[in-house]
Amino acid sequence: MSGKTDLWFNIARPNPSARLRLFCFPYAGGGASVFADWAAHLGGSVEVVAVQPPGRGNRFVEPPIPSLKTIVTELAEAIFPLLNKPFAFFGHSNGALISYELAKALTRKGHARGLRHMIVSGNPAPQVRKFETVLHHLPDEELKQKLRDLRGTPEEILQNSELLEMFMPVLRADFAIAETHTHEPCPALKCDLSIFGGMKDDGVSEDDLRAWGDLFHQTTEMKLFPGGHFFINEDKAAVLAALRSRLDEVIRANGQTLSAV
Repeated sequence: MSGKTDLWFNIARPNPSARLRLFCFPYAGGGASVFADWAAHLGGSVEVVAVQPPGRGNRFVEPPIPSLKTIVTELAEAIFPLLNKPFAFFGHSNGALISYELAKALTRKGHARGLRHMIVSGNPAPQVRKFETVLHHLPDEELKQKLRDLRGTPEEILQNSELLEMFMPVLRADFAIAETHTHEPCPALKCDLSIFGGMKDDGVSEDDLRAWGDLFHQTTEMKLFPGGHFFINEDKAAVLAALRSRLDEVIRANGQTLSAV
């Protein structure tokens, strides 16, 4: 693989015999570590490829990217060597928007033929999303309180001024990705879609989630979990079980079967 591919994509458990690659896109502030143990729960026919944006993990010293256009351009180039087998996208919150825009870019380039399925999670559809508060411009103390309200940032980070000082630029860049993005209509994507959401996610309504269906030719189902915005961590076992079930169907639809692992 190219150097850019190795930078952007982390494969914790390489699986050359996998029948499907699942690319996982993290939420704002998150990195590849969010998905570190997912491969162990998704079966022997799925290879989990976690996206690692700059500014975190092994890319900690790199400046974060605040532009959706720039991050998608970088990803579209880096991902190409990994598109040599059927693949699916999973994106949570910010990751849902990034994965959707990347799918659009790959489609324009003629590189999306292997895209079998998309799972968008915990994020309003881009054509209906509105921002009552622009987080990436908030003063540090106000942004810290917003992070506490979302319950996705460990309290030990929020209470540690040195850690928070290192973490804030990444968060501001990630929030800017969504908050400065303008949705551009395009033909509906041809792959199937699943939608995941949290029942207690006050910032994302069921209508916001259902609106994703307008951007795809076919929506399979919307599944809600008991937790809040970070239900993929709060309800992790249920999320992974639902995801494995969905990927099982995707592989079977392509004349394949998941191994029983």
